[in-house]
Amino acid sequence: MDERKPLIITAWAEAPSGPGWSNSLVWVILQDPYTSALRQVAIQSTELTPEMWTLFGVSEAAADAMRTAVSNAVNGRGLVLQ
Repeated sequence: MDERKPLIITAWAEAPSGPGWSNSLVWVILQDPYTSALRQVAIQSTELTPEMWTLFGVSEAAADAMRTAVSNAVNGRGLVLQ
């Protein structure tokens, strides 16, 4: 039996919030080993490991900075996302 696991492409932390609520998530992009299809899943705060919590702030800050940089390139410099 072939039991290949999905490949973890990337993961990043995010702490979304709104009026009266907040959450701490780690988003993961997985690639199916059979079809190469990508999917996104969230690891909830109750499932985070101590290592994930240690990296959470740095990951969230880096992801936010990258999101801003990409947004600036798309909106300000005409970068076209395919």
